[in-house]
Amino acid sequence: MITTEALIEKFRQALKEKWGYIWGTAGEKWTEAKQRELEKSTDSNRAQGRKYGKKWIGHTVADCSGLFSWAFKQLGGTMYHGSDTMYRKWCTEKGELKKGKRTDCAVLKPGTAVFVWNGSRYSHVGLFVGDGTVIEAMGTINGVTTTKVTAGKWTHWGELAGIDYINAGNEELHDRRDQSSNGNFDGCNMAAVTQIKDLDNCSTMNNEQLMVEAWPTLRKGSRGETVKELQEVLERKGYSVGSCGIDGKFGKDTLAAVKAFQKDHGLKMDGIVGPVTRKELMKE
Repeated sequence: MITTEALIEKFRQALKEKWGYIWGTAGEKWTEAKQRELEKSTDSNRAQGRKYGKKWIGHTVADCSGLFSWAFKQLGGTMYHGSDTMYRKWCTEKGELKKGKRTDCAVLKPGTAVFVWNGSRYSHVGLFVGDGTVIEAMGTINGVTTTKVTAGKWTHWGELAGIDYINAGNEELHDRRDQSSNGNFDGCNMAAVTQIKDLDNCSTMNNEQLMVEAWPTLRKGSRGETVKELQEVLERKGYSVGSCGIDGKFGKDTLAAVKAFQKDHGLKMDGIVGPVTRKELMKE
């Protein structure tokens, strides 16, 4: 059996190496000769490749399901190259997603495949890697990149055949326990975390806890819409994020604001906005 950690690491490798996207590929080096051959094709599925494929010359390329096929092969396994068949025949457990949450209320485990249903077929697939993040071969323009699992496009989840999900725990709690050698959880003793209800039981979780579970951990260097939301909350609570204002960049001024907030609320001043700090920030 392939571990979820090993599968995730292969996807992180493709992300780090800035893989491109060419429809129909699964981990091959893209060359000028291959691009010329592609440009002769009249296949409608290859239209984007004909138009934008040149940018990936010299890069390793894969399409969405091809990235899975490559990763499984590297790890000694096999995965079908095709997102619709992957979902229908290669998932041992599966179901629907709503705003990044399994509709059966169970925790979405790192290493789970997430799919896009377009009304007639499962047209796209990515890998949930934990911390609210999906790594996917998005398309010819973007290549291999990351998106939020809460993005509206992800409609279904599937645990893949050949992957060991038994030891894949809750990505928030387990990751934080591993990262903390002194028993602290984002500036708070682990005893406080036990006050949060069982994350596998949606009936005991309020909307705030559901939101906290879904958001990614933010730290210096983070960027994007979630950072903007963080900055807006800090400013509203009287913690200035500096002269650049709400720019979506977690720099030194936002770091200082987070640490000041943590100090005022009795949290560990590590400047990391994880589940406990986020929960405190969301209080009115």
